[in-house]
Amino acid sequence: GPWDVDDIIPKIRSQQQRTNQHIAVHTFGFGEGHSAQLLQSLAEAQSGVYYYVGKSEDVPTAYGDALGGLLSV
Repeated sequence: GPWDVDDIIPKIRSQQQRTNQHIAVHTFGFGEGHSAQLLQSLAEAQSGVYYYVGKSEDVPTAYGDALGGLLSV
């Protein structure tokens, strides 16, 4: 699949146009070895938030923050 935000964003926006809805994208980077720049850029371009999850104990907090934000809309 695509690994460049310039390839991914147009595909998301194409879907938005078809449905006439904005799609917020939240991204999660787990541990080392992921592209924080890609995930952060993708989230920011789609009104979302990038979460860094350093260890398994951080998963509930990261997902809780994301879901809490969705539920408060």
